[in-house]
Amino acid sequence: NDPRFKRFGLAPKTKADYAFLLHDLYHLKPDGIMAIVLPHGVLFRGDPESPDGEGKIRRNLIEGNNIDTIIGLPSNIFFGTGIPTIIMILKQKRSKTDVLFIDASKGFLKEGKNNVLRASDIKKITDTVNNRIEIEKYSRIVSREEIRANTYNLNIPRYVDSSPAAETWDIYASMFGGIPKSEIESLHNYWRALPNLKDVLFTDNDTPYVSIKTENIKQTINENEDIKKLAKKVKSSFKDFRDFLKIELIEKTDNVNLSQEETTISDDIFKRLKNIPLVDKYKAYQALDDEWQIISSDIEIIQSEGFESTKIVDPNMVMKKKDGKEVEIQEGWKGRIIPFELVRKTLLKKESDALELKERHKEEMASSLEEIIESLPEEEKE
Repeated sequence: NDPRFKRFGLAPKTKADYAFLLHDLYHLKPDGIMAIVLPHGVLFRGDPESPDGEGKIRRNLIEGNNIDTIIGLPSNIFFGTGIPTIIMILKQKRSKTDVLFIDASKGFLKEGKNNVLRASDIKKITDTVNNRIEIEKYSRIVSREEIRANTYNLNIPRYVDSSPAAETWDIYASMFGGIPKSEIESLHNYWRALPNLKDVLFTDNDTPYVSIKTENIKQTINENEDIKKLAKKVKSSFKDFRDFLKIELIEKTDNVNLSQEETTISDDIFKRLKNIPLVDKYKAYQALDDEWQIISSDIEIIQSEGFESTKIVDPNMVMKKKDGKEVEIQEGWKGRIIPFELVRKTLLKKESDALELKERHKEEMASSLEEIIESLPEEEKE
């Protein structure tokens, strides 16, 4: 008679995952939304026709339109357990009857024994959920009718096939040469974006195989008009990007909102990439985030210590082994914000180039001297 479980069913004593879920759902406001991390087993364990248990709870959650999204995560992302997990997003009330399935299990970075979600992986998940979009081999919106036909089994691979295409070998091509047309056609995204490139690279005939027309593939690609047009399009799209960053990060340094600025810049990058094919916008986002860790730290220092902090140098502390132990020692100096290398390349370029020239000359002289010594008879060397 517990009101938390009366509507959906009672979770089994040995597996309390749905008990936690139903407790949270019961306390959710009518317009609320919740997300809960659960093991994969909750998606398929139990019989939906049984009077109680996980199958019945799952069926009632689907029929009640409470499950909004199911996100499959990589294994080994939590310390202490390697089991694969999911995030289930639920609402107390929703008008839609479908469920968004996302298989994000392939997007991660390996760090030691654990897998880590990168910023781009998280961004892709949140964009897919917020915009409720379908992406091939990644996400799919599934109707309640299809879920019913699968007897309320919510196992993600039933609805989203994220597995890579099986690798095939063409025995004829391996023995007699030629490239199977099927392999060429698998690159259809490139031929759609670069329609004339395929004919420039490959000869076509009535057989299932093609051969390469050119000896210098790289040169042929670089000289192709479609490639030049694409490069021009990218350059045109980002022609004022440097000015945009200067305004956002340099002219407004004191007023930069560090919690929002990365989103502002990434939104701008996504707009510029909108009509450019073949570029993975989430790889671009990851490149931004990698740099943003440094940029945001520098801006935070400037905001707290003032612009004078850009002129300050700090000891460059490194770890070295001494008497078999790791000790921290100073190894020169470094700029608190501006790297010495940047100063050298911009403000001291003339002097730096002259110094590099002398260093090269010094090395050449040392090498010549060594050659002269080596050419001498042994008695003269002594």
